[in-house]
Amino acid sequence: MDIHVLLVEPDKSFADFVRQALQGFGGTYFHVESIPDIDTARQMAVKEMIDVALVHLVDGTVDALTAFKRICPNLPIVALATSSDPGLAFKAAISGAVNMVVLDQAANGVLPRAALFAAANRGKGAVQDARHEELSSREGLDNLSATLSGLRTPESGQ
Repeated sequence: MDIHVLLVEPDKSFADFVRQALQGFGGTYFHVESIPDIDTARQMAVKEMIDVALVHLVDGTVDALTAFKRICPNLPIVALATSSDPGLAFKAAISGAVNMVVLDQAANGVLPRAALFAAANRGKGAVQDARHEELSSREGLDNLSATLSGLRTPESGQ
């Protein structure tokens, strides 16, 4: 299976790390196109056949996700972050990301699984929209925080 990935990442060394994290996962080959900024990525996503976008959350990127999602509503976005801050995950989800992967989890199979899941559920934006109300509440934020905490524990098998 081939998955076409649009990686929004200004740092070449991080882009190389993501490429390496995606290599050799089952029978899946990830074709990764790295773009340094979200504005260029939006233009490319409209023109190219992309299965999933991986967006590194750096200064201002979370706010730009909303515009990205508006232009490409059926393109699943997986946010990449350097911390598991529940507030950041909440903002990414509200802005249109279907998942968030923390950098230190990327190399142990979490990133390719998240990318495959997002690509497999491409176009199911209604599910994301229905969850918007749930995630907008304080209870939704607490549930998201608990989920993120579960991903970080060895018992979770992730």
